Amino acid sequence: MFPSRYLTERHLAGFDKYKYSAVDTSPLANYIMHPFWNRVVQFYPKWLAANVLTFGGVLLLVLNYSLFAYYDYDFNTTCNDLGIKRSPIPQWVFLVCAVSQFVSHTMDGTDGKQARRTNASSPLGELFDHGFDSLSVVITVPPMFSLFGMCDEWGDNIWISNVIYLGCMFCFYLPHWEKTVTGVLFLSWSYDASQLGCAGVYLICWWFGTEFLQTKPAFGVRVKSIADTTFAVIGIASVFCTCWNIYSAIQKGSPKLGSSSVSGLLLRAFFALCPVVFAFGFSLMWAVLSPSNIMEMQPRAFFLMEGFLFSNACCRLIISEMSGTSADKWNWLCSPLLLIIPLAYLRLVDETIMLMLYCSVLAIYHIHYGVRIVQELCDHLNIFCFSIKKRN
Repeated sequence: MFPSRYLTERHLAGFDKYKYSAVDTSPLANYIMHPFWNRVVQFYPKWLAANVLTFGGVLLLVLNYSLFAYYDYDFNTTCNDLGIKRSPIPQWVFLVCAVSQFVSHTMDGTDGKQARRTNASSPLGELFDHGFDSLSVVITVPPMFSLFGMCDEWGDNIWISNVIYLGCMFCFYLPHWEKTVTGVLFLSWSYDASQLGCAGVYLICWWFGTEFLQTKPAFGVRVKSIADTTFAVIGIASVFCTCWNIYSAIQKGSPKLGSSSVSGLLLRAFFALCPVVFAFGFSLMWAVLSPSNIMEMQPRAFFLMEGFLFSNACCRLIISEMSGTSADKWNWLCSPLLLIIPLAYLRLVDETIMLMLYCSVLAIYHIHYGVRIVQELCDHLNIFCFSIKKRN
C-alpha cells in the first residue's frame, strides 16, 4: 500500500536549487503581528528548532478540534429547534480554545523567524510549515460550526456549512497554486485576520455564551449572516487578487515562463488545479447522490474526508512547486470514490461504514506520506527535523 519512497531524485535536486520568495502586504501582518512576533521570538532559546514551534502550534489546534468533537460531535449542541435535550458545551472550553488559537497563531508566525535567528533555515522548514498549515485549515473551521450550530433556527444547514468549509480550503490552496505561475508566494491578507477572529469569537462565547451569536446587532441582521457575508467577500477578493497577480506576473515576465509559452504555462497551472477540484467535486457528488444523506448523518466524518483529500493534494502541490517538478493532475486517493459513489447510490454498501473506512485509510496514508517526506528530506539535507544540530 505504501511506496518505499515518495521523493524522486528529480524532486531532491529541485529542493537543492529552491529559494524562498514571498510577499506579504497585509497591514495587519506588517504593522501589528510582525512587530509582536519579533519581540516574542527573542524569548525562545537558541537551541529550540523552528519545526518544534510549527508542530506544537498544530497540536494546540488538534486540542481545540478534539474538545469540540467530544462535546459536539454532530454540530447540534447549540441548536434549540430540534427538541432534543443536550448538555451544553462547558464555558471553560471556549477559554481554552481562545488561548490555544492565539498561541498556535503566534507559534506559526514565529517559526520562520526562529529558523533565521538560529541559522537553520531550509526547504524542509517551509514544507513542514506550509504542509501543516494545510492541515490546520481542516481542523480550525469545524469548531466554528459548533459555535453557530447546523440548524435552521439561527445557524446554517449542512450544505451551506460545507460550501464554507470547501471555500476556506480552496482559498488556502489558491496562493500555492498561484505560485506555480508567478514563482512568488503572495501571502493572503485574510490569514492573520481569520486566526485572530477565531480566537476573538471563542472569547465572546466564553464571556457572553453562544447565545450572543443568536443576536441581531445591526439593523436586524444576524451575526451568522454577517459572518457569511464577510466570508463571501473575502473569497471573491482572494480569487480576484490571484487573477491579478497572475496577469501582472505574465505581463512582467514570470520566472516560471522560461522557454515556455504563456499558453503552456497556463495549461500546466490548470492541471495543478485538477486534484483539488476533483476531490471537492467527487465529495459533493457523493453527498448529492447519497440515498441515506450521508453528509447529514455523519457531518464530522464527511468533513474530515474532504479535509484529508484537500491537505494531501495541497502538500503534493507545494512539493512540486518547491522542487520545480510537474504538478499531479490526479490524486489517486480520489480513486476509491469512483467505486464508492455508485455502490452507495445502488444501496449495495452501508454508507456510514464505508465513510469511516475510507476516512481511516485517508488519515493513515496522509500521516505516512507526511512522515516519510520529512524523513527523506532530512536524510537528503543531512539534518534533524526537531533539532538545529547537523548530522555527523
